[in-house]
Amino acid sequence: MKNTDRTERKVEQTLKVLDDMQMAEPKPFFYTRLQARMQKQTEREVLPKWVMKPALIWSGLAIIILLNFGMAINYSKKGSYGRNEQNAGSFAQEYGLTIDGLDSN
Repeated sequence: MKNTDRTERKVEQTLKVLDDMQMAEPKPFFYTRLQARMQKQTEREVLPKWVMKPALIWSGLAIIILLNFGMAINYSKKGSYGRNEQNAGSFAQEYGLTIDGLDSN
């Protein structure tokens, strides 16, 4: 019984202290500054900051250009012209057509 009475008194004292407290008020123009900061963050965060670093942009462009050159060299070495003529020749043989400049043998 003593513990419950003592606990109830402590609870009542704590609640009285909370009732006497005043609400904290923000500094003037707090909400305006907060809204401006939030607006600025949403406008700025289209891309992360690390993506917009010049070193990353230039290195990415260099990689893309090197890949393009590599693909161009690779395709030029394969000689895709020869394959097209071979395909055209087999097509012509199959359908009994003649193509100028190609052997139909």
